[in-house]
Amino acid sequence: MVLLENKKCLCCGADFVTKPRVIPKKFCSEKCRTRYNARVSYEKNKNTKEYKEYRKKIFKDWLDNNRPHFNDLCRERSRLYSRKRYTERVKNNVCVGCGRIKEEERQSKRLCFACSRIQTVHDKEYHDKKKLQSNVPT
Repeated sequence: MVLLENKKCLCCGADFVTKPRVIPKKFCSEKCRTRYNARVSYEKNKNTKEYKEYRKKIFKDWLDNNRPHFNDLCRERSRLYSRKRYTERVKNNVCVGCGRIKEEERQSKRLCFACSRIQTVHDKEYHDKKKLQSNVPT
């Protein structure tokens, strides 16, 4: 008669049955064993100097091969954050440029007085620069 032993998996905590005379098992499946060993290895190595340098090197290598993709990811994240911030500021009726409460006479506008002045100066500089570029003979 073969006796069976009930055990708990170290990884997922599930109950499983094992034979006591065979090599003692600690995991319910090969997948749990692999996952547990990977987690233990990571926890052991994550704060070592060598591991940090290795991860930095891996990231730099990936970045060298995937620069356009990485730039697109950063741009998309920034665009989504900007859109979210803009909609929140419009909803709360504050200046979309700086987030401060707008002056009473500017409630119908999107920008406070200070930001509108900055925007005007920026637009003027931009158009002056464009004019100069178009007037330069090549």
